[in-house]
Amino acid sequence: MNAHEFYVIEHNPDGKCTPYFFGSECTPKLPSLHLPSEGPDPRKYANEYSLKAKTYNFSFDFNANELLASKDFIEICKMLSVKMLIRPVKISLYRNTTTQKLYFLFFPLARIELLNRDQSTYTEESQAASQKISEGNDEKAYEKIDRFITLPSKEHLFYCIEIKEIVCSSQLKEAYEKQRLTGIKFTAINEDFRYDPWGDFCS
Repeated sequence: MNAHEFYVIEHNPDGKCTPYFFGSECTPKLPSLHLPSEGPDPRKYANEYSLKAKTYNFSFDFNANELLASKDFIEICKMLSVKMLIRPVKISLYRNTTTQKLYFLFFPLARIELLNRDQSTYTEESQAASQKISEGNDEKAYEKIDRFITLPSKEHLFYCIEIKEIVCSSQLKEAYEKQRLTGIKFTAINEDFRYDPWGDFCS
């Protein structure tokens, strides 16, 4: 059992205020970013952006797929001193309508190794399969994790290196739920949690 409570942040669509998917065009164009191998470089980002969202409506507070966050979600992150890169984004929807909420592009800056390797049960990727994703990247890669015991961390939202997902603390989850924000499904990293991306893909 984990003494430290952490949760995977996943997209939680409802098909209405939180679309399953929508196409978008961002101006200026966003720099390329591959989160599994690198964090965002603030120097490459403009001060603000415009985004044409190919949908009629949304009012979610965080979209883990599009990395869009509402002002309310940003305020929670600021309260908890989350390390993040944010840029204001003006959003236009179909029929030339706009969103009621203010939004920001959101990128986590903290990259954490959360796995307690001494107490967890896992299989590392083979040497051939786990060749470095980018030059100078020495982060370990995992084929699957059957028992995930977490290390302590003072970060409240971060990119988890082992499972390649955004993860948050129980404090952030509680603040999100207290304000009744929307858009996130929280999956606890506990005794039932299992990381097996290839098994899930093939099942």
